[in-house]
Amino acid sequence: MGEPHNTAGGTSPNGAEPVAPMGSEGNTVEAALWPKPEPLPTSLRLPPVSKARAPAFRWLVVLAGIWGALRLLFTHIAKRFFKGYGLWRREIGRWLLRKGSVTVHVLEALAIPWIALALGARARPLDPLFTGADFPWTWLGVWLVALRYGSLWALPGVLAFALVWGYTQNWDWAEWPRTYFLGGALTTLLIGEFASMWRSRAAAYADMRQELEHNTQVLTRRLYLMKLSHDDLEAEIVERPATLRDALRDLRATMKLLTLHEDDPIHALPGANTIMAFLESHCALMRAGIYRVRWKGGWQLEEVTRLGSTRNPSVHDPLFVESLRWDRLVHRQAEQVDDKESDLLAACVLRDATGEPYALLAVFQMPLLSLTEDNLRKLGVLFESYGDYLQILDRIGNLGVELPEVPRELLGECESWIRLGQRHGEVSQLVVWHARSDQPDVAEQALLTLLERHAVGANAWAWPPAAQGADVRCVVVVLGLADAPAMRGYARRLRSEVEQLLGEEGARALRHRARPLDSVDSLRWLRDELKGPPL
Repeated sequence: MGEPHNTAGGTSPNGAEPVAPMGSEGNTVEAALWPKPEPLPTSLRLPPVSKARAPAFRWLVVLAGIWGALRLLFTHIAKRFFKGYGLWRREIGRWLLRKGSVTVHVLEALAIPWIALALGARARPLDPLFTGADFPWTWLGVWLVALRYGSLWALPGVLAFALVWGYTQNWDWAEWPRTYFLGGALTTLLIGEFASMWRSRAAAYADMRQELEHNTQVLTRRLYLMKLSHDDLEAEIVERPATLRDALRDLRATMKLLTLHEDDPIHALPGANTIMAFLESHCALMRAGIYRVRWKGGWQLEEVTRLGSTRNPSVHDPLFVESLRWDRLVHRQAEQVDDKESDLLAACVLRDATGEPYALLAVFQMPLLSLTEDNLRKLGVLFESYGDYLQILDRIGNLGVELPEVPRELLGECESWIRLGQRHGEVSQLVVWHARSDQPDVAEQALLTLLERHAVGANAWAWPPAAQGADVRCVVVVLGLADAPAMRGYARRLRSEVEQLLGEEGARALRHRARPLDSVDSLRWLRDELKGPPL
């Protein structure tokens, strides 16, 4: 019998390699399931990270957090401070935000990839680029820059990764990981393209939202005017039997005659003398003036027309400042201003499409019995309606000279949708409805029903202008943000509504022709349609 083998440890019987005992690290189930990874080649190893670098890395993370917090704080303070104050403060704020944003973009585009490299070196000292890992975590820094600013801003990060790889490999480009860098670069381009497309669509939606908000404000004002006119019909107005509805009808007729041959820019305040006489007769003004508002190192007021003996108001007048702040008519009773603080009785400022003030109505004196809340509100609404006509006149430009027979309101509506379509590729439709039937009464009722189904004066116009009853030849409709399928659905819905009201004969009498509202040629097509015979 020989000596038993030593199975608890020690050496083998022949004196060779020692035998590992049962249950040791090399023979456990965990070691069999999860073997240790083989060490990286010497060429891929980095020198060990010294303990002295750990505090520096912590300070780097702390400084990055402080930078982000200061950036958010500065942007918030700048927006709050420069919002709603003087023009010079707003201009300084815009300049600081614009220049500061470019500087922040450059710093972030350079710093974020290096911060990602630092985090990678901290987590994986031997392979900070994660070339041998399942997922290239370091590329998240470059992709974040591409997502925020675009592919071009992420290019320095890609070059930084290539330089870091070359430095760690002693510039041995024979071992260049082509698949690793090709995948990262293509992903960067894809993310940057997505970010650019998203910003473009966001800008388009912002412009559309601004246009819709403008139309909503105009519609709200008109609805409010309708409410006021109906209220005024039930009561007698002091010293003036005319209602607000009559005043608005007179204002529309006055502005149409006034702007028929005038093409002055909005800041020239065309028709200021006429509108002053109009306000005098409808709102019982005694002393007032209309002034051009300009910024030349400070607010300046230039007199355009006046009623009675007046002088230029001070730019520091409380009512002028409050009207600049709230963009509406303000008067002494509402703002609690006494005679010592202000020389004005009421003030109303008009702003152009860019938001800059260009006109001021200053009221110095009115009859005592006319100082009512309704009369002052009516004064502000009429003057703001004058500003709306000036904006339409400013937007249509030379179209009014080229197409003098087309109503100015229709030209202004078409011009706004044409500009929106050319800028962002959104499609709108211009529709002309005719009615043809063996029974003239059916055709007439079909067109009148068509007008009733639309908001008259907002997006539907009777032709010829101001025609009523049997004089209406056709109806012109502007469909904003409507493509060809939406146009067909609109036509089917409208015919169905007319059929419910007038029967099948009335629906068959309607004919329509449509064209995309994409250029001035669409308006020339409209002119030919209006001059041509019915369908």
